[in-house]
Amino acid sequence: MIYIKDFILHLFFILFPILLYHSITFYRNEIINESMQKMYLFISCSISSIMCMLFPIFVHAGVNFDLRGIPIIIAILYGGYLYGFFTIVVLLLFRLLIGGYDGIISTFIATPLYTILPAFLYPYWADFNKKIKFVSSFFIISIKFLALYFVIYFGHSFLQFQYNHLFEDFRYAILLGVFSFITIVLAIFLLEYFLDIAAIQRQVQKTKRLSMVSSLAASVAHEIRTPLTVVKGFSQLLGTEQNKSNKEFVPIILHELDRTEEIVQNFLNLANNKVSEMKSISSIELIDSSIEALTTYSSNSKVPIDCFHEKNYRLKGDFAPLCEALINILKNSIDAVSNPHGKVTVKCFMKNKNVIIQVKDNGVGMTSEQIERLGEPAYNLIEKGTGLGLMTAFSIIYAHGGDIQFKSKINKGTVVTISIPGYKKGA
Repeated sequence: MIYIKDFILHLFFILFPILLYHSITFYRNEIINESMQKMYLFISCSISSIMCMLFPIFVHAGVNFDLRGIPIIIAILYGGYLYGFFTIVVLLLFRLLIGGYDGIISTFIATPLYTILPAFLYPYWADFNKKIKFVSSFFIISIKFLALYFVIYFGHSFLQFQYNHLFEDFRYAILLGVFSFITIVLAIFLLEYFLDIAAIQRQVQKTKRLSMVSSLAASVAHEIRTPLTVVKGFSQLLGTEQNKSNKEFVPIILHELDRTEEIVQNFLNLANNKVSEMKSISSIELIDSSIEALTTYSSNSKVPIDCFHEKNYRLKGDFAPLCEALINILKNSIDAVSNPHGKVTVKCFMKNKNVIIQVKDNGVGMTSEQIERLGEPAYNLIEKGTGLGLMTAFSIIYAHGGDIQFKSKINKGTVVTISIPGYKKGA
């Protein structure tokens, strides 16, 4: 049973870097950008593959195997094509360094074969739920198993490889499959667990910032509003006088005062976004009301809004604040579109008992660093904006127990995904 000890050692090689990285970032309360995360994943997966090759699992004389392919699969699924490719290159270079005709040829043949499915799944992997990911991992390991069997058979039959006893007794092959499946499931479970923790951590930090700004907004806005009303009243009186300079400058003053009042009102909305009454809301009514409120704005901006309803869903919330949040998000999407063929698309569907509202535009897009800062006080990407609209949207959606996610590519556009709990009768 010495192979059990070797298997535990391989588990350590593969899982320890994941635990170490996420433990350090969690306790230091740091949020690392996406490129740095993928770079660390590449380094840790490369080291794990090398260590697995250096310390294989011995079953008995003439029969040994290793789990070097698991870190490569993880690197592709969670790091993408580029970092997955780099991990494969490191593995192949190290295999060349070790030497051995049979091992080099088999590695160069088998690796591309069992990485085809992970490469195909990568664009959809983030959208899969955990159950689908675990089922997919079973098929990935099955293909890896078949690729290894093919290489051993092909090499022995046509390339004069030395006979490999791994498939002599089918129990050994089953053992390899079971070890591989256990390892990849544990790795995926840990990665998903820590990714969920990181998402919760980001949401908690945003909620704290929003709460702080909301409290500050309430006091500041009330203090500003009174003198602002007085100034506006006297400006209107000046405008009634038959004076050339008054007629020229008073409209400008009033326009700027109106803009200031709008900003103050946004602060008040941010401070007073608590949910007053949770009840069943029609998804069609919510979306159509929000789009209708922006009909003029959309027309003036020459950006059409297309809407697709699968069917009418019921969600639980307060209609007026949710409508305001959706209007702010739609307005940001319209402002992000600058090309003559620009448009905004709204879709609504049900997923995991949540009503999902997706707002997609083909505008300028954002970097991952810009996405991380969305919802921060005074941060906005629009020239004439204040950032308060999006802050209000974040606050309202969080108050409803929902979530908001952004996916974007520069010059390709942005997809905003709003998730709000569906309505249950008797709730």
